[in-house]
Amino acid sequence: MKLVAQAGEFKYSAQQVEELALFFGQLRAQMSPGLPEQSGDVVALEGDRWEAYKKMQDGSARIYFRVPGMGWSFIQLEENRCNELAAVLNPRLQAVQNQ
Repeated sequence: MKLVAQAGEFKYSAQQVEELALFFGQLRAQMSPGLPEQSGDVVALEGDRWEAYKKMQDGSARIYFRVPGMGWSFIQLEENRCNELAAVLNPRLQAVQNQ
């Protein structure tokens, strides 16, 4: 993962990203409004759950995901990674639509 901030650019390994996610989850649990109780049921979300912006200035794309209790997060993929992802997902989406 690459994070770009005012202080510069930082690169993280998968392990470091997992540790950051846990840290932010713990931090969010201490903030208001509180997190919903975990009942084992899926929390229903109103409105869009994902959104994608195709072309950033560098040719990459951002895919935003809305997660209950955490809000919006995004991943940014380079153009060639977007093409690889589309090649994997498009046939699967077509198969689901044809069922």
